[in-house]
Amino acid sequence: MVSYAFGVILMIVGLLVSVALHEVGHLVPAKKFGAIVSRYFVGFGPTLWSTMRKGTEYGIKAVLLGGYVSILGMYRPGCPTDRGYRLGRRRLTLAAADAMEPEEREALKPTMAQEAREASREELERWEGAGKPFYELPAWQKIVVMLGGPVMNLVLAVVFMAIALCAIGYQAPTTTLASVSPCVTTAEQCRPGDSPGPAGAAGLRAGDTITSWGGTRVETWNEVKAAIAAGGDKAAEVGYVRNGVERSVMVQPVLVNGVPVAGVSAKLAHHRGGVQELGEALWQTASGTAGIIVRLPQTLWQTVTDMVTGTPRDANSVMSVVGIARVSGEITSSDAPSVSLADRAGSLLSLVASLNMALFIFNLIPLLPLDGGHIVSALFEGGRRAIARMRGLPDPGPADTARMMPLVVVVWGLLAIMTVILILADIINPLHLL
Repeated sequence: MVSYAFGVILMIVGLLVSVALHEVGHLVPAKKFGAIVSRYFVGFGPTLWSTMRKGTEYGIKAVLLGGYVSILGMYRPGCPTDRGYRLGRRRLTLAAADAMEPEEREALKPTMAQEAREASREELERWEGAGKPFYELPAWQKIVVMLGGPVMNLVLAVVFMAIALCAIGYQAPTTTLASVSPCVTTAEQCRPGDSPGPAGAAGLRAGDTITSWGGTRVETWNEVKAAIAAGGDKAAEVGYVRNGVERSVMVQPVLVNGVPVAGVSAKLAHHRGGVQELGEALWQTASGTAGIIVRLPQTLWQTVTDMVTGTPRDANSVMSVVGIARVSGEITSSDAPSVSLADRAGSLLSLVASLNMALFIFNLIPLLPLDGGHIVSALFEGGRRAIARMRGLPDPGPADTARMMPLVVVVWGLLAIMTVILILADIINPLHLL
């Protein structure tokens, strides 16, 4: 139980560090460009400690699950032509509202966009003189600020994966045989009438090192499996080394459910990856995460279905923080004698690397309030200003992202629903990776 709790705590710390550094990725360029950064806090809820440094309040909150940075002026002030108020079914511009009598204005209701603009303006007034509002930054600076967070997560993913894969390493199958099955069976033990194991019947033994299969030289276990699969149930000449002596033998695999089986298993050995292997691992993690995000609605529906019906979840299912913490606890509390302390550390670092890769890709979704939505808005603003300059037209000014507030509310609502579904699934129908 202690080791399980230790794994959970380690994952919470890893998540906290990942999110806190994500916000640092926004904080540093925003401060560099002179934007008003009012707060940087680790955690949520009541403030435990804080201090003011160069116009920014830094602090720690009581609930250490995440963090945030407040960059002021995300929404530009309203223009006279902006439709910011409702009067019954009519939508009035700010200029029309200003022209009304005070008693008439009392019947007006601000739109969601106008409420966001006013809230942004009021907060800017409290921090007047501390720097520039975010909306005054050039488009390229806005892009750098909003990319800073996801890029920080990408860097963390690379660092953690490199430590796990290249520094710590992992147990990998070799071409040396760990065991040779005496029979071909789907049961735990051989039964009378079972077919003899092809490799065992041919004379192969545990400890033999396979050098070729069916005339194909092999250097990795994956190449051995590929050669067996390519040969089907045809007899193949197998080259191997036993006690330093090269030998060969004929092995004829048998088909089990249409799959050729030779009846051999690989011995594991500690292996440290190189740069190429690190790149492949990062690409697999990134492409797999992107695929899950693309299929997210379908995956969530299947998760709900599995939870209701009690069907075991797919190994590629999405997990919440609860599920990730559970898996972390399983890693540290595993009693498998073949799993060393280094193996556990590598698995935990790989899990944190995958989490950071997910944060990197998810935050680039081009929807507000995610970082990707702000990046798209800045690209739109920069493109519009460039076109205006080329055509000799007046500067159209910053993009009015406040008009996207209805979308922001919808996205927040969907994120909240997704979080609740995944937490319930991880409690009711947990996914075990070990």
